[in-house]
Amino acid sequence: MSLLFPDPDAPPSVQETFASPKVKLVQADLSQPSLGLLPDDFAAVAETAAAVVHCAADRSFFETYEALQAVNVNSVKELARFALLAGGAPIHFVSSGAVAEYDGAAPPTDGTDGYVASKWAAETFLRKVAPLGLRAYLHRPLPLPGITGKDTTSTTDGTTATGEEDWSAAARAVLEELVSITRQIGTRPDFSAIDGHVDVAPVERIVDDMAASIISSTAGDLGGDAVQVVRHVAQQRLPVEEFARLINEEEALRLLPTMDPLVWFGEAKRAGFGQFMTAQQLVISSLEGKLVTRR
Repeated sequence: MSLLFPDPDAPPSVQETFASPKVKLVQADLSQPSLGLLPDDFAAVAETAAAVVHCAADRSFFETYEALQAVNVNSVKELARFALLAGGAPIHFVSSGAVAEYDGAAPPTDGTDGYVASKWAAETFLRKVAPLGLRAYLHRPLPLPGITGKDTTSTTDGTTATGEEDWSAAARAVLEELVSITRQIGTRPDFSAIDGHVDVAPVERIVDDMAASIISSTAGDLGGDAVQVVRHVAQQRLPVEEFARLINEEEALRLLPTMDPLVWFGEAKRAGFGQFMTAQQLVISSLEGKLVTRR
């Protein structure tokens, strides 16, 4: 397996994670033609590929489409070419559930909703080139279905969470994990100007579901559409205000230095947070007004 990685010297955490003779780290740049590889190297890596998994992105949720296009859209075009060089290897693209809002339509052209617009453009491109012999699997992480009152909420493992009390207990367990990580990394998110929620599902289950899809896609011609949407539904919703309340209950945590919330969640992932963020709806307040960021 070849892992395309942007840095010439992968950090120790990456080296340890992929310390296997079956994994080869390849320095690449998703924003460049041929992923920054020499033509011969590009073709050589493609020759050994049975499947292409694209889960990298510029997740600058406040940026315009134009600012994100090189990494989030052009890279998909290059990887589609890569997959065709690999004899039509299936390409698995991690998209955004918010793209569904633009099914049958198009996102704004004024640069707003840039992150979602970039994912929409990438999906649209894959649909257009599929007739050339490309099989594309669009993995859409999705928000949690309705959770209010005594409704029964379906989870992605086939079970159900009935009633608000059951859901709250499970969500609190995830929030407690975040509190523990806060102690571990010694910083806390800056809650002063942010509200909203983040939806999550266990990383292990997302990985298992994706692995099953990838293995199935390499089993030969399975028929069906050349482009398939694979949905990964959230299992819990984490309100920002509840996380902030838990942090503020402990003086030692309340006095920790703060960090931009989106950057902090990146640190939490590196510290071992066991949940995958499938969706978010965050409202950032400033003197200029309110800005909504979502995925």
